[in-house]
This record gives sequence, structure tokens and C-alpha cells, in this order.
Amino acid sequence: DTDAKMEDQAADRRARLRAMREAAQETAESSPAMTSSEDPVLKFRNYEPTSETLPVAEVPADTDDLAEKIVEDAIQQAENEDVIADITQGDTVEDVLSLAPRKVDWDLKRDLAPKMAKLEKRSKRAIAEIIRDRLQNEDEATKFAELQTKAGAK
Repeated sequence: DTDAKMEDQAADRRARLRAMREAAQETAESSPAMTSSEDPVLKFRNYEPTSETLPVAEVPADTDDLAEKIVEDAIQQAENEDVIADITQGDTVEDVLSLAPRKVDWDLKRDLAPKMAKLEKRSKRAIAEIIRDRLQNEDEATKFAELQTKAGAK
């Protein structure tokens, strides 16, 4: 079943390709071939030939008036428009500024925040426990020193 379907698709593809080839040949045959009277005109824009047989073809230089006018118009329009109002289009400036790109490690900070909170709690507990132990040891040490002085005095 699938082999027959694939063969049908291949036959359709061959028929389409054949039709495309024939259409391309017809357009090539119907287009007139270039005759020697229709030689292309050479324009030497950046090169001046030294041959005397070639005519000197000069391309008229464009005037910069149009470009200057376009630039002046753009500058005047920019001066007249409020750029921030145009960008925000009714939004507040804070909304537009919040579109700033995020730092590279923002996703790492987001993923590690819960783990860091747990670790912070554990570290605070451990520090408190160490401080308690030291205070108890100091109390015991002072008591022991007092007992020694008392025992030494007897």
C-alpha cells in the first residue's frame, strides 16, 4: 500500500518536472535572441578607457540637493516630536524602562533563590548553635576555674 502510494507520488513529481521543462523550453524559444544591433551600451562609471575607439561616456553627477533636503526634513520632524511620548504611546515611562534586557545570570539567580533561602536558614541556625556552645563552654570553664581555685586554696 505504501509502496504504491510512493510510486504514485514519484510519477506525479516526474510529470510536474516534465511540464516545467517544457514550459521553460517554450519561453526560451519564444523570446527573441539578441542580435548584433542590440549590443549593450557600456557605461564607464569609475573607469575611463584609454582606447580612442571607445566613445567617452560621461554619467551626469547627481546633485546632493535632494539628499540634503530629506535630511533637513527628518531633523525638523525629530525636533518637533516628543520621542518618549512616541515610544511609550500612552504607557508610562516605567513600563518602557522595564523592557531593558535582563542580566546574563538572572535565570541562575531565579533557580537558586529557594535553595539559597534554605541554606541561609540552616547557616543562621548553625551559627546560633555554635555561639550557644561557646557560651556554655565559657560558663563551664569559669565554673571549673573557680572550683580549681577553691580546691587549690584548701
